[in-house]
Amino acid sequence: MIIAGIDIDVDASDNVGGSGMDRVEFYIDGSLMHTANSPPYVWTWDEKAFFKNTIKVIAYDEDGLTDDAVGVFIINFDRK
Repeated sequence: MIIAGIDIDVDASDNVGGSGMDRVEFYIDGSLMHTANSPPYVWTWDEKAFFKNTIKVIAYDEDGLTDDAVGVFIINFDRK
């Protein structure tokens, strides 16, 4: 459960091919919210939101991509 905003911090690296990272995309409920093109791969989610949401992150390396998602329950009445 999240109350108020949250920093989403991603530790992304290319451990297999060694080609390096291209970008990391942050999605909320399927909508692209932010793209980080260089480290640190961080985005602050601080918008009005209620109830269950899905945070999805897609980390693209120079050779392909990987992704991960997590369901959260959020209550955030306030925007900074």
